[in-house]
Amino acid sequence: MARILLAWELGTGYGHAARLKIVGDALAAAGHDLIFAVRHIDQAAEILGYTSLVQAPSVNPERGRRASPVPVRSYNDILHAVGFTDPACALPILAAWETQLSLIRPDLVIADSSPFLALALYGRCPLVTVGDGYTQPPLHLDDMPLLDLGSPPHGTALGPAPGVQTERILEAMEHLQTLRGQPVPPGLPALLGGRRQFVCTLPELDPYADLRLEPALGPLTPLPAPMPAAPMPPATPTEAGAFVYLGADYPPTDRVMDAILAAGVPVAVHLRRAPAALRERLRARGAVVHDTPPPLDAMLAAHAIAVHHGGSATAATALAAGRPQLIVGQHLEHRLNAGALGRQGVSRDIAGAAEAEAAGAVLADMLQDAALFDRAAAAARRIAERRAPSPVGAVIRACEELAA
Repeated sequence: MARILLAWELGTGYGHAARLKIVGDALAAAGHDLIFAVRHIDQAAEILGYTSLVQAPSVNPERGRRASPVPVRSYNDILHAVGFTDPACALPILAAWETQLSLIRPDLVIADSSPFLALALYGRCPLVTVGDGYTQPPLHLDDMPLLDLGSPPHGTALGPAPGVQTERILEAMEHLQTLRGQPVPPGLPALLGGRRQFVCTLPELDPYADLRLEPALGPLTPLPAPMPAAPMPPATPTEAGAFVYLGADYPPTDRVMDAILAAGVPVAVHLRRAPAALRERLRARGAVVHDTPPPLDAMLAAHAIAVHHGGSATAATALAAGRPQLIVGQHLEHRLNAGALGRQGVSRDIAGAAEAEAAGAVLADMLQDAALFDRAAAAARRIAERRAPSPVGAVIRACEELAA
């Protein structure tokens, strides 16, 4: 059996670890030896447990941005913002991955949002990439397109972004590999896609949907069937309330929660990385607080609206369930998902700190909007009618073929 490294390098939330768990569980059942290298040990342990879990080399997503700030509007800008174009930032990360690869000696690597690992690994062993649409740009393009928040229907636009150009990324990649005495990938597709790429999101949430040669496969996590309306007496719709899943380390979260609770909307809450004092304060104000991540399907079944940052996995699950969503976006991916949901008429969004105090009023208004619930239910029916097969089998077959 093969030794397989499953890695997550960039991004927040539980979605990355959840995808790796689904693939890892299937590979472990087939007898393969697994090691997980993850960005956030504490978050990943809640999903993966503690066995065969190691810390991925730390990537500071603000280091490159501080060196030369540019608006993050394309995958090139993302690579620049995390320090890919700065050897002082990139070389230690690559060296750390080299050490881990030498110790682990994998036969195959499965990577979710891990561009530095992809470069450190190039030429060593097969790479399979999985992820949502945002982290998996189309591999047939010569340039990375602008992710335009204002362009329907999916927020994409042909042509290069006005920020960091592809030539700069290619020059940085060649420079880094020359300094390390390693082979240079012939282009970004060869680096980012590995031997096989699996785009694991709903086409409705894929920011590159108009540009792909084949549509996204759908989430690895099984999506729920459309759910009946949440239990709420029609005369008092706020009794069903909302499930709130946000990061406690995001500064506006405190004000968002204060505004929701002040509006009197009953909520169940899970805040990532929330200190005990914050959890107790929320309980004292009447919130039902979950210290660990509760099953999302159960939360959606019991609550009328999902409040979250806009991660693809949560957005897809709520969309398939037929639940309206209130998005409190942190970064570009969240804003893109908020735009995609908004164009379907199934969500509202809060623009971070500037609108945090409006969260309660917006949520209370959503709970009274019958047309919003009708549109969310219709979107769920459209997804269910497609009956897309789970991509897990295809991912596992590709992994076992490459690891053989």
